[in-house]
Amino acid sequence: MLSSIGLTESIENNQFSGNVPPQLGRLVNLQNLILSSNNLTGELPVNLSSLTKLTELEIQASGLEGPIPSSISALSGLSDLRISDLHGEGQEFPPLKGMTGMTRLMLRSCNISGTIPAYISGMNQLQIL
Repeated sequence: MLSSIGLTESIENNQFSGNVPPQLGRLVNLQNLILSSNNLTGELPVNLSSLTKLTELEIQASGLEGPIPSSISALSGLSDLRISDLHGEGQEFPPLKGMTGMTRLMLRSCNISGTIPAYISGMNQLQIL
């Protein structure tokens, strides 16, 4: 169960189920959050924005619903963002303008419509899009 986590640097290689608890936002020293291949329910948590030390966020095939919250823009230290297979409503491209250190950006099957913003071309460190 996700509510029993106590790690401060990394959460990965797990078999979580249920909703993502709001207490996740209290792990302010967390650097890597990998919630892929789980059986989670509910929407992507808005409180991820409090995890400002994150450098890697991976939420693939987790069972969660979109949209990607606009509060993700607070994670300006991310270098690796991978989100895929979100259920639920469509959305426009999420606001990632301040994430200038991004090296890997993957948003697959997230029901995103519209154009890729021009600022993406200014992400000079981006290696994988």
